[in-house]
Amino acid sequence: MNSFYTGLGFGVYHNVLPEDSTNYDLSFEHEFNGGISAKITPFYRDTRNQILSIPFNPQSPSFVTGDNFGNAHISGFEFLTQRNIAGASGIGGTLALTYTDTKVRFNVPNGGRTSFINVLNGTDQAGVCQGTGICGYNAAYGTNYALLDPKGYYAPSFVMAATSTGQSYDVAWVVNFTPEIKSNGFDVLVPFSYSSGSPYGDALQFPDNHCPYSNATIGGPPVYTVSPNANTGCKAAPTDAAGNITGLYYGRNGPDPYTNTFDGPGSLKGPSWWTVNLVVSHDIGRNLKASILGTNLLSGVSNHGYAWEQPTSQKNISYGDNSFYSSAPLGAFSNPGPNPANGYYGNNYYPYSSAGILPYQDWIFQVSAKI
Repeated sequence: MNSFYTGLGFGVYHNVLPEDSTNYDLSFEHEFNGGISAKITPFYRDTRNQILSIPFNPQSPSFVTGDNFGNAHISGFEFLTQRNIAGASGIGGTLALTYTDTKVRFNVPNGGRTSFINVLNGTDQAGVCQGTGICGYNAAYGTNYALLDPKGYYAPSFVMAATSTGQSYDVAWVVNFTPEIKSNGFDVLVPFSYSSGSPYGDALQFPDNHCPYSNATIGGPPVYTVSPNANTGCKAAPTDAAGNITGLYYGRNGPDPYTNTFDGPGSLKGPSWWTVNLVVSHDIGRNLKASILGTNLLSGVSNHGYAWEQPTSQKNISYGDNSFYSSAPLGAFSNPGPNPANGYYGNNYYPYSSAGILPYQDWIFQVSAKI
């Protein structure tokens, strides 16, 4: 445990600085006739020494530690309008809408040597390729996949580490609408909720899917240790017109074969979703009230067409890294094991997996009393 994360380079004992922020917000409110009011509040926050968590071991995310990863810019607005019901009967409701843009620029952690984005790129703080990450893949195979901008702002997750990055909390749109009707002692509410979804993505989640070859120098035909065919699921080595290899086997990470790029943090869109609930209450005595709550009576999920997304009927609402894909691929404990160990095993197994689902439909009945 001398180093929590080799690439970042800070030790088992490290100082975590407190976050500090500068906040701006401005609120506009107005009351209309008929008990209707509205308020809009734009806001902006600049947070320094943003604290996020990383695992001790990127492939074993059970134990994490916090450190100052960089600066966060958070902006957006909140809108609220409501109509109060003044008497024992009437129609009212509340509409709350929030837009938030949360991005982090990853700096060198306190006591570390380089930034999280440079670890993904495979470069040092000066931008020189270290033979790993995206630039290591480019150097090995002569490709030109774009590096991530080390000064850019990215959608953060609570846990940030290659092969262990979860879904981001940078959810752009959240809407809650609750119409209400009161009549003859009954109070009926129909809450509706909508979320535009949590982005996600990990540049180093996918392995190099070239078939392993053992050539020690460039030139000559590839000497495969695993042959490219339909069973192995890996692709042939890059060669020139004469069939000679043009680069040595890399064997680390590779581009996402489904998006044909290295997925940056927050570059993939999570499913949007909505739910409809029901609350009915009624006075059944002087100090007694009976209530029925139905949750997720109606719901919907909208996917974005990624290969790993589950059918919308399963109500998966977020995705993140599937750490088992990197550390213990499907079939790794079989005898004999898979060859290669990180091969692809059908449409039901992908490096990104579900990180959250909508709850099942539920009904709750209760009786409350005033004493």
